[in-house]
Amino acid sequence: MAASKDLTGSGELIVEGLSVAYGAHSLAIEDVHLRVGAGETLAVLGSNGAGKTTTVRAITGVLGSHSGRIVKGSIRLNGVEIAQLSPFARVRAGIAQCMEGRRVFSELSIDDNLRAGAITRRDNAAILRDVEAVYGRFPDLAGRRKEKAGYLSGGQQQMLAIGRALMARPSVLLLDEPSLGLAPKLVEMVAETIAEIKSQGTTVLLIEQNVAMSLDLSDHAVVLETGRVVLSGPTAELRNNPRIHAAYLGGHTGAAAV
Repeated sequence: MAASKDLTGSGELIVEGLSVAYGAHSLAIEDVHLRVGAGETLAVLGSNGAGKTTTVRAITGVLGSHSGRIVKGSIRLNGVEIAQLSPFARVRAGIAQCMEGRRVFSELSIDDNLRAGAITRRDNAAILRDVEAVYGRFPDLAGRRKEKAGYLSGGQQQMLAIGRALMARPSVLLLDEPSLGLAPKLVEMVAETIAEIKSQGTTVLLIEQNVAMSLDLSDHAVVLETGRVVLSGPTAELRNNPRIHAAYLGGHTGAAAV
C-alpha cells in the first residue's frame, strides 16, 4: 500500500446510557455505554441481533429513517452533545461511517464517489488534494478514476467506501463490517488500512464479524448481547476471557444484523 497524507483528525466519542426503540416495539438496545478515546480503536462485538448496527445508527443519526428513536441517553463528540443533530450535521461535526455492504454509488465514477464523501466541505482545493491522497492510499483505484464504481471488484469497492468516508475528514470513523464477503488477502489489506488510519491518530469504532481481526486492531472492546453491554475492557484482557474465546475465537464469529 502506498503511503498517503493524513486525511483525518482524532476525537473522543462517549455514549452513555443509550436506549433505542423501533416504532412501538420494545427496546432494541438498553443502557449502552461506550467510550472511544481520541486516537483509539474500539471493537464492538456481538452475534446476529445483538444491537451493533442499531448502536451505529444512533451515533450517526439515521435512526429516524429506520423508524427508530432514542429513548434516553447521550452521545458526545469531544464533550459536545450531538444526539439531537441531523446526520448531515454529525458528519460536519466529525462523524463518518463506512457502511456494511460498501454501498458505493455504482452508476457514478470513482472520482464522483469520492467527491460525494466531501459533501459537507466547501474548500475545493483541499478536496482535490484529499482525492489525490485517497488515490495514494489505494493505488488500484487511481488508474480507474473515471470508471463507474459498479465495475469494481468487491475489494476495490471496499477501498472506495473507506476512501469516501475519509473524504469527510472525520475525527471519528465508524466501520461496519469492512471485511464482509472479502477473500482472505483482501481482508488482510482492509486490516492494514484500518491500522494505518489508526496510526495517523483517527478514532475508530469497529464492528466486524472477524473477531480475531477486531481484537488485533483495537485497544478496547465491548460485547453486546440482546441489546445490552455484557462485557467490556481492554482488548488484551478480553482476548483471554473464556467467554470471548468460547463464543468467538473457537470458530463462531457471529454476524451483524441489528
